[in-house]
Amino acid sequence: MRIKYQELRNKRRTPLKDGVPLDTPFLVHIDPTNLCNMRCSFCPTGHKSARDMRNNGMMDWNLYVKIIDGFKDMPHRIKQLTFCKDGEPMLHPRLLDMMEMAVEADIADKVWLKTNGTLLTPEINKRLVNIGLDLIGISIKAVSAEGYEKTTGVKVDYEKLKRMVDNLHSRSVLTPIYVNTVNADYTEEEKEKFYNDFEYISDYVAIEDMHGWSCGFSDKITENDTVVSSKIACPWPLLTMSINFDGKVSACQEDWSMQAIVGDLNIETVSEAWRNKDRYYFIFKHLMGQRSMLPPCANCSFIDFSPDNIDDCRDELLRRL
Repeated sequence: MRIKYQELRNKRRTPLKDGVPLDTPFLVHIDPTNLCNMRCSFCPTGHKSARDMRNNGMMDWNLYVKIIDGFKDMPHRIKQLTFCKDGEPMLHPRLLDMMEMAVEADIADKVWLKTNGTLLTPEINKRLVNIGLDLIGISIKAVSAEGYEKTTGVKVDYEKLKRMVDNLHSRSVLTPIYVNTVNADYTEEEKEKFYNDFEYISDYVAIEDMHGWSCGFSDKITENDTVVSSKIACPWPLLTMSINFDGKVSACQEDWSMQAIVGDLNIETVSEAWRNKDRYYFIFKHLMGQRSMLPPCANCSFIDFSPDNIDDCRDELLRRL
């Protein structure tokens, strides 16, 4: 079925403005690692200068256990927990253990994994489909070995990658497999090849649009360096908690530079980080029309990828908060 990630995520979704303030985040991203085995031209993690702006590493197991225990104490279950933010999660040696723990803890309505798929093996696939995930997303970067080397800077056995996706899909009875790619200047022939290669070895397949990133890492900025979006306030900080590998909490999942930090789960509980003054200050700046004063947000176009527009109710939301 050809359906995009946003459509899958937003099925039967309640408008954000009807639920604010949220006592539990709707969406949680956990980044097991912000390291990656690729250097994609359209991703900040693929650029050395961008990576050098932040700390890089793997999440400590004891920290992860504390995080999961913290979500058990929240008033409600998370709507969606996704394992992925800035890196390739399958590089973490205990990723499968992490996801098993999250599913068994029953802290989320849906638990998703997003991966580039290059580390899949039959052995990993066998265990992966038995964890109880609600979706496994595989991001394809090109439709040939040559395309992979050009786009990601690394050699990938494209035919082997297809076989591993097919192997995963054939094993997966209860967990849907979603295969997507980003439209990075594909020709019409390449688009058709993508669909031909993956439509019959997955449950959902899509060619997604490119989007911008925080700190102006974007191809959607105008000549005078202003955001193309007409939205004033970004809805993402109101509904998401994005947990970096080191336990620092970002205001949204696009904070690749880790400059929008609004909490620290090394010294706070999950509940404390969700309610702390730094997060509310960050939200207030958006609601007061001062997004341009927040460097990570000033030139970010990911705001347009939110299904919500809260501009008309900013005063009401300020009163509620």
